[in-house]
Amino acid sequence: MTLSRRVALLVALGSALASLLVAVVAVVVVRDALIRSVDRALVDRLLLLADAPEALPRIFAQSAQAGAFTDRNGPVLLVDAVIAGSLRPATGVTATVPVTAAALALAPGGGILLQTVPASGGEPVRVAALRVSDSVVVRTMRSTAEVDRVVQRIAVAIAVLGIGVCLAVGAIGVVVVSRVLRPLGTLAQTAQRVAHTQDVTDPGIDADMAARRDEVGRLAEAMRRMLTALATARQQRQRLLDDAAHELRTPLTSVRANVDLLARAVAHGRGLDEPTARATVADLDTEVSGLTALVEEVLAVAGTAEVDRGVALIDLAEVIGEVVERIRRRTGRLIHVTGQPVSIRGDRVAVARAVGNIIGNAVKFSPPATGIEVTVGPSGVTVDDAGPGIPIADRAHAVERFWRAPQARALPGSGLGLAIAADVAHSLGGGLQIDQSPLGGTRVHWWVPPAEPRAGSVDGRDTLGLSPPGASPQ
Repeated sequence: MTLSRRVALLVALGSALASLLVAVVAVVVVRDALIRSVDRALVDRLLLLADAPEALPRIFAQSAQAGAFTDRNGPVLLVDAVIAGSLRPATGVTATVPVTAAALALAPGGGILLQTVPASGGEPVRVAALRVSDSVVVRTMRSTAEVDRVVQRIAVAIAVLGIGVCLAVGAIGVVVVSRVLRPLGTLAQTAQRVAHTQDVTDPGIDADMAARRDEVGRLAEAMRRMLTALATARQQRQRLLDDAAHELRTPLTSVRANVDLLARAVAHGRGLDEPTARATVADLDTEVSGLTALVEEVLAVAGTAEVDRGVALIDLAEVIGEVVERIRRRTGRLIHVTGQPVSIRGDRVAVARAVGNIIGNAVKFSPPATGIEVTVGPSGVTVDDAGPGIPIADRAHAVERFWRAPQARALPGSGLGLAIAADVAHSLGGGLQIDQSPLGGTRVHWWVPPAEPRAGSVDGRDTLGLSPPGASPQ
């Protein structure tokens, strides 16, 4: 059974219960009103007899002649009396209505007793009793069968009406619920289609559905965003694979050529001369190192989305100091560090890799005799170099994976450094910006939100103790 039919069935059942409750209340109220009307008639006649006792003989005579509780003119109101323990009139229908102990126990001048007494034939009779003297109890009686028939007809009418209402509500419920749940059916079909075809390029969710301000609209918008994110991730993965394959082709071709050269030399039983051998080994070493670096950077790009797994409170200045010392030992370049301690939340390894890529690019593309300026603070890390800089038109492409400026394509590298730095910053809620440096080259500003300020910070150079030996603070 579909969800719309289940909801419609629940609505119909609710309507049936409501109709049943209304019917019960209506029957009780109507019957109570009719019984009250009968009681008023009985009490009025009873009070009339109590005020005019001389009329009792005539009324007894009429009651004795009555052969039933009703005649062609409608219900008959009968009268009798219990005098000195005997019933008068002793014949007629009134004699078939037993006198109850409660009626006999009435005190003179007491109240009127109203009760329903079954006649000898089983027909219910409403009885009003009043003791008019020490030895006389007068009763007025009327059958309630007519009341029961009226109540029964009303109950049947309400039942028929209730059934009609339930059927109408059920039909309307099916239509309304189907219209309300139709978007859910569309979303279910979309999910089934994606699961079957693995195609997430077309979410199949129209803008009107996603723009709704109810739960269905929020679900549709969430599903649309999810499918869009999946499609983007798939495209990025495919682009990464294509770019990696393209970048791997050149070094692999070079390695293959050198290996073929060595293989031919071995096959002909002669070795390579020393200069050729040295050049071949150096070329192989360069290409293998490049392949190793490229694979490491590709793995870093692939794992950027998971940098939040090792998120912790880290000292950004401390991380910068370690990165700068490592690059300084490897390259011997002059790197000045300025700034103040600042704490951020992030993955220490990912942050070090990101900042290391930025500083490494500055070292790679700036003249050897120039220095690198690194500034650390609550606003992030700024790296300035005196290299050729990046043209304004190319700055938006510089953070794309495997993109390399035309003048840099002859230099070693994969074009993933700034892309990794930007991805790490974005994953931590920050960003990366490229500008013109006051030193004449490129300024790269990498920033993430600070976690909490550090007390006792000092502004000025060499506060991190990272100036190279012999270098004077600027």
